[in-house]
Amino acid sequence: MDTISKPKSRKNRYIFGSIGLIAVIIIFSLISSGDEEVESMVVERGSIREEVNVTGIIKPELKVDLSFQQSGNVSVVNALVGQRVSQGQAIAYLYNSDLYSSLEQAKASLKAQEANLEELKSGTRPEEISISEIKVANAKRNLSDNKNTLLDSLREAYTVADDSVRNKADQLFYNARQNNPQLRFSVPSSEMVSGLENGRRALESMFLEWSMRQNASTTDDDLEELTSYTKRNLSSVRSFLDLAALALSDVTPNSSISQTTIDSWRSAVATARTSLNASISKTTTSSEDVFSSESALSLAEQELALKEAGSVPEQIKIGEARVDEAVAKVSNTLAQIEKTILRSPSSGVVGKVNITAGEFITSGTPVITIVDDSTYTIEANIAEIDVGGVDVDDKVIVTVDALPGEEFEASMTYIEPVETVIDGVPTYKTVFSLKTTDTRIKSGMTADIIIIVDQVENAIIVPQRTVYYEEQGSFVYIKKGEGNAVEKRFVKTGIRGSLGGVEITEGLSDGDTILLGAPKEEK
Repeated sequence: MDTISKPKSRKNRYIFGSIGLIAVIIIFSLISSGDEEVESMVVERGSIREEVNVTGIIKPELKVDLSFQQSGNVSVVNALVGQRVSQGQAIAYLYNSDLYSSLEQAKASLKAQEANLEELKSGTRPEEISISEIKVANAKRNLSDNKNTLLDSLREAYTVADDSVRNKADQLFYNARQNNPQLRFSVPSSEMVSGLENGRRALESMFLEWSMRQNASTTDDDLEELTSYTKRNLSSVRSFLDLAALALSDVTPNSSISQTTIDSWRSAVATARTSLNASISKTTTSSEDVFSSESALSLAEQELALKEAGSVPEQIKIGEARVDEAVAKVSNTLAQIEKTILRSPSSGVVGKVNITAGEFITSGTPVITIVDDSTYTIEANIAEIDVGGVDVDDKVIVTVDALPGEEFEASMTYIEPVETVIDGVPTYKTVFSLKTTDTRIKSGMTADIIIIVDQVENAIIVPQRTVYYEEQGSFVYIKKGEGNAVEKRFVKTGIRGSLGGVEITEGLSDGDTILLGAPKEEK
């Protein structure tokens, strides 16, 4: 919340002294003038200071909302609110076992490339050529096996998609496999109804074509094109099921549809979505395995060619490049792993924890807040009437409601040059740095800020109510002698204090007696 200083005067004034806030001795005497009695006081010197008072909220100078660089499920949370952490400390993890497996594979590949490079440099033996030939044969066999597995996955994908739509989602339609499928329940959105009915009609045509293609496919076919075709179809089915699930979320029972039926539909669609997602994942994995096998075969064939040709400078350079590539793959995998680890960017205290183990988190979503509690700042708004006399070098004292009676030193670091209007009042945002390591100070506490604009020691101080003003200047009434004689004396004033005192710079001396009110003839 923005706060502003109290604009009741040009400056809030404050007087303090050795006994009170004004070092004066008040002597009450009576000046008899008819029925009037006017009190008086003897002037003495003391200390007076001019200040501006504002209120603000204590905030940490550094507050960082941390988020993961990628989406995923949270595996471990090592942070508790209030826990102190160090810079670089790991405080949360996403599931990354697959990446660690890839890392081990990348490291193994790097070792293999390094060994191959050493072989190139040392020359090729007949036994090495024989081993390379075996590697090529094994790589071909592995590629063939993975292609068969991929083909099985593509055929299974058709079966899963067919079951998801024709056996499960079709419960939601009349005439599901005909040219005019109709939704069995009503939803508020006509676009959703149209999307579902048109989508179901399109899927029926897709299934007819898909069935013929997958039945005729073999490993000799272009698996890459068939895989892309299957993935497009699976994506269409998934979009259809997602829309069906969304439509069912708004369905309520009525005279023709019971809650049991609705629950059955929802369960069927949920099961279909789960099965379909699993099939998509399996198809993706199988296609990646084929790609990896093709890469492995290509690598094995190249290695064999190198060994058969013998080592030449160009081949050694190729071997070195492969080592560099393997090193880059290890580094890339390590970088991917690092994206699943949330680390504290600085030492501090955990302020918030918004995640739990098992929860799915989207990249960029703030999940943990780290607060640097070594330095706090306070933001306050100083009213236009007060800001003119404030300087960043002014002494600042802070008190907090939670620690009554205690004062803390602070410094003013910045005054914004552009105004901020609050409730129609121009104010200027000012930032203060709290100079304390007191652990009792917490973020969010209310701070009362005293800005000491000016301070005078050994000053002549009188109550503001004893100073009068006219065109010629300021004046006070002086008691003369032992009688009732009164002198009107012009004075010059200095700074003012918030407890009602004002500094007199000219016109009064120690021991003068001033009236605390106007004499009878002046009233």
